Amino acid sequence: TGLYDQPLNYINSYSGWSGSNEADLLSSQTYATAEINKIKYDSIRLHLRSGFSFASRGYEGFLFEVKTERDNGIKNYLTQLVYLNQSNYEVSNPKPFLLGETLFTKFVNLKVPTLVDQNYEFEDFFYGSGTVDNPSNQTSNLSATSNYEISFKLIDRLENIDDYNYFYVAETNTFSISREDEYTDFTVVVEEAEDGDYFKIYGEKDNNAAAFEAYILNRINTSSDDIIVSYDVEVYEQVGVSQIKTYDTTFTQVFDFDTPIWFRPVIVNGNVAVNFSIDVVMKIINETDNTQIVKRASLTFDRAAKYAKRMQSVNINSATKLTEVYNTLPNLSANRAVRGLINNSLPKSTRYVPTFIETSNIVVANVPVSITSNNNTELPPDEVEDLETPKYEASGDAKIYVPPFTTYFKFYVAKQNGDELDQVSLTGSDDIVLSFEDGGSKKIFNHQRSKDIDLGKGEVLFKIDSANAISIRGMQNKQFYISSKSGSDDTVIAHGKFTIE
Repeated sequence: TGLYDQPLNYINSYSGWSGSNEADLLSSQTYATAEINKIKYDSIRLHLRSGFSFASRGYEGFLFEVKTERDNGIKNYLTQLVYLNQSNYEVSNPKPFLLGETLFTKFVNLKVPTLVDQNYEFEDFFYGSGTVDNPSNQTSNLSATSNYEISFKLIDRLENIDDYNYFYVAETNTFSISREDEYTDFTVVVEEAEDGDYFKIYGEKDNNAAAFEAYILNRINTSSDDIIVSYDVEVYEQVGVSQIKTYDTTFTQVFDFDTPIWFRPVIVNGNVAVNFSIDVVMKIINETDNTQIVKRASLTFDRAAKYAKRMQSVNINSATKLTEVYNTLPNLSANRAVRGLINNSLPKSTRYVPTFIETSNIVVANVPVSITSNNNTELPPDEVEDLETPKYEASGDAKIYVPPFTTYFKFYVAKQNGDELDQVSLTGSDDIVLSFEDGGSKKIFNHQRSKDIDLGKGEVLFKIDSANAISIRGMQNKQFYISSKSGSDDTVIAHGKFTIE
């Protein structure tokens, strides 16, 4: 049995209590408060099964105790925690997990003073005489071989006797946990690969992947346990001062335990992220008895753009001219002789053909314009003035209206680069044309050059007279195309649909 929830000031009033009273505790509180941050703790997390009810099984809750042993055999309790059916101080797990076909969704988190490398003053006050003033006078009686002795007791019933509340425990489970990590020789590694743009994740024992696999295979062969290794991988991106979780996944190994997991992240905010971190939790899981060895590792990488949504590309001088890339030979005398021989012996005939080598992310805008024409209708207009601000649409989604009379169409062509728009230079082409096709019928209109139209900024102007407009309106295929023509080459820049209503 045990006491719980006592409103009667037990330590001050109960004759059977021979320990410290309230006055004694308060007298030492000033010093204890000043030194409390020096105490080192280990964390314990009690996971609760989803939907589990102690009441439905005839229990009132559980008692959880952690204690350790002095040299003289006396036990010091590091914590005693009572959780009743009406208790609600558990925390919802943001990442529930399955273990042994059981889902765990909540937990109770607590801390206990560590048994290793503890503050010497705490050890003296808790296990010794409480009079220490320096490490050499320490009187701690904590056993050097003590471990965490843990007991889990189901509470059978609660009773009130003479205004004191008691609980009676039923089934009890006891076990011991080592005072320090028994598996310090196990580590998980996450590192950037040397032979490519990806990361490698793997486990090691004594800093050796082969020894890691040998340990697991030996456990499987000698114990007949089913052992697997899982890697929980999470990616966090630092945007400003915030850490944003953008990805998580789990990899599982059931063989080839020395083979690294290959992982290439996609950094969502690659153009603005300061850096990103890959956090890995490795679990060596014994599926026979549901025990685990858990290790963690993290890698922070400051070149977020390298793993952004779009791979880094070679910068080119013009969006409309073909860029040639060469492997340059070192400037050695032998190489200079070879270059000279080639340059002098081979005939050269070069024609620069402007062409689009990258047409992804093209956006286009069509704006109504005011035209001031000269007297000669065969010549381009004198002045062209926009009547609206361009509104860009992705190539393929652009729409224009073709009325049954003479109309000018002005387009802006650009590339979407993140949140920015880069105008596509259209200079250097023999011509820019607007075309409509329907079966064997094809209508082509050349760019109308004007001092108000800047091809270098992606501006282009077309004129469709009334006769052609009527013919186009009768087409079944409602597609239009803007193309660059250079000699026999015809490259589509953008396309969209036209309407007649």
